[in-house]
Amino acid sequence: MNERAKVVHEDESEVWLNSREGGTKEDEGHGVQFSPDATEAEIFEKLLDDVGSRGYFQNRFNVIFNFALITFFSMPFINYILAMTVPDHWCFVPGREDYNLTLDQWKEIFIPREDGTIGGGNAFEKCKMYNLTAEDLKESSHEIIINITRRREVPVVGCQYGMDYDRTWYRNTAPSDANWVCDKELYVTNSFAFGRVGDVLGTLIMGQLGDIIGRKPVFLLSLAVVVIGRSVAVFCIEIFPVFALLSLLANSCANAVFQSPLAIGMEVSSSSLHARINGVQYIGWTLGISVLPFIAWMCGDWRLLILLTTLPSGLFLLLHRIVPESPRWLAAKDRPEEARKVLKSIAKVNKRELPADCMEKLRHIAEVSRKQKCYGMISLFSSKRLAIRTMLLMVCWIVTSVSYDVIIINVSTLSGNPYLNFFYQSVVELPGYVLGMWITEKLGRRWMHVAFLSLKAIFCFCVITLMSYYEENWWSIVLVMFAKLCVSLNFYIIYLQSLEVYPTCLRQTGTSAGLIMASIFGVIAPFIVYMGVTIDKRYPFATIAGLGIIGAVTASFLPETLDQQLPETLEEAKAFGKDQKYWSIVTKFGESAAKTNGVELEEFPSKRESNQHIIS
Repeated sequence: MNERAKVVHEDESEVWLNSREGGTKEDEGHGVQFSPDATEAEIFEKLLDDVGSRGYFQNRFNVIFNFALITFFSMPFINYILAMTVPDHWCFVPGREDYNLTLDQWKEIFIPREDGTIGGGNAFEKCKMYNLTAEDLKESSHEIIINITRRREVPVVGCQYGMDYDRTWYRNTAPSDANWVCDKELYVTNSFAFGRVGDVLGTLIMGQLGDIIGRKPVFLLSLAVVVIGRSVAVFCIEIFPVFALLSLLANSCANAVFQSPLAIGMEVSSSSLHARINGVQYIGWTLGISVLPFIAWMCGDWRLLILLTTLPSGLFLLLHRIVPESPRWLAAKDRPEEARKVLKSIAKVNKRELPADCMEKLRHIAEVSRKQKCYGMISLFSSKRLAIRTMLLMVCWIVTSVSYDVIIINVSTLSGNPYLNFFYQSVVELPGYVLGMWITEKLGRRWMHVAFLSLKAIFCFCVITLMSYYEENWWSIVLVMFAKLCVSLNFYIIYLQSLEVYPTCLRQTGTSAGLIMASIFGVIAPFIVYMGVTIDKRYPFATIAGLGIIGAVTASFLPETLDQQLPETLEEAKAFGKDQKYWSIVTKFGESAAKTNGVELEEFPSKRESNQHIIS
């Protein structure tokens, strides 16, 4: 009998590989051999099928750590944005309680307008007041004083008695508590800047650590640092350097809390579940940030908000015993005995038996991986194909991140209830992720990524056209919501592609590289919005549309990853997708297509063609 690979598609898509003449399934008890043509990814996928790749173990882990945890953790990830809101403010002038005057009448007397005039539609100055006191009202009526100030006979000075804040929506925020306004207004901007620096440094360091020391320790350490950093910061608001340092520290570990459980969940599950796992995490994210504004509305106090939405995430540290280390990573790091223990625990929970040749296969994977060293981010550019792919993914990360930030920040210019505005922007992501879970499983990743980047550009062009001829209306708002929906889908797909394209030894590092570039370029988002406010309100949408076109062209050159075996080694990653044609479209229809029994192939396919219809 010639060397062969027999593929049997059953409930767990079990794969039996043998290469010896006369080799059969029964040989398994005597140290079954595997085809020399089988890749390390295929060998590990077979092991995972044996112990259960979609059983109770995977369901438990993903429900707890990729859904429940992410639902809670999305709140401390973003709660500081609400806590750092700067409410409308003006100079405080004592004594109003002694006079029968409304707040607006009081401000007309003591606070100049921004252009120095009285009345009209101009806002009051935020950091200036007339050099008057309530005692002056005892000598003259307030109408006389208004006439005097209108003629600018009273000098304008800085705030003499502190600040007063609009408390319509916020009882207090961090800036209103610490008076980070006027000459300290850059404190808020600098706090966000320190957070962004933390994003970059933390993603660079923690991402690589995840591939060096393991997913589990990085995950637990990152979660603890974020919870402690956010919680302690609320007591250090008066000491800005300490507050800024804690913001940097908390942000530095935040992304790893998303990346690590997602990487573990994918690496212990069937490749057909990857999109679903990614989608579950995004649904948890959307649920969390949608609930957050209502908690903030209920609290009113920024300290209570931070503590209520941060401390619950720390409770998940108590579940550290059921967090496995990735057996793929352990095998790739030449630790086959530890990988076997993890696989044995998976098999036990899933009520399966560990195959007799488990150690033999794990040692083979470890031996191959030992010969192919990964050197962190440098390895992302170790071959022409991998370097180009890395740069393409980075461009897609930048395009998607900047678009997301611009849309979110631009919403802050809307009038009305700030909590509901935040909620509307959050909840619109949910249908995007649900649609993403379904459509990427049926029509693939690559062309769906291109399609939604293009749709985002089209929606923004429509917004620009409406703004060119009409005042802002509800049609513009609806189109912006559709653009945000497309951006959410883009985020879902690019995250999925990043995790599936890179090998096990670089999976977290490669994803981190994209996040780092996204964080660096994300700094320009506030300036794009500023141009829209001060120069032309169409600028932000023109920028998003242009980025959408660039992203669509870039994404079209990425490989399709639907139902592909995750590359285990650097060499597999370098060859991944090389045989795919540019215009090929991969689709997958129904579960029945995945249950083809007794199919014999001359070699183990790089993609499970029995599950797919490929149009070239």
